Amino acid sequence: METSRPGPIGSLTDLLGSFAGHFQLLGALFAQEGKEAGKRVLWALVCLVAALLFAVLGYLFLVLGLAFALAALLHWSWIWIALGIGALHAAGAFVLVRLMLQFLQKPVFPHLRAEIHKDLAQLQPTPPVHEQNPVA
Repeated sequence: METSRPGPIGSLTDLLGSFAGHFQLLGALFAQEGKEAGKRVLWALVCLVAALLFAVLGYLFLVLGLAFALAALLHWSWIWIALGIGALHAAGAFVLVRLMLQFLQKPVFPHLRAEIHKDLAQLQPTPPVHEQNPVA
């Protein structure tokens, strides 16, 4: 690469231009992976809201079931249906939370992370190479 101007000013200008280009490429990679990460976070939030809805409904039916359990002592058998629906809602909340946790285990920004690791590896000083005399 040739400098635009000779001397330290030209070298500094080229260095700053190189840094700007590098950070521009990292920003583009971040934007591209940010869209995917945004979709994943949105899906996780939808699962969380649905899980909370199922948990609240499950709690409601379980509490109603327990409240009417006294009525079951009076031989009102329909209360077991309310308990069953409450258990199904609680199971649905459990399944959705498990799906959300499994979904969030995949790392976010894998390409950007790999690029930064490569950059950091290149910045590490290389050990000096000692000349070895071959034994004849």
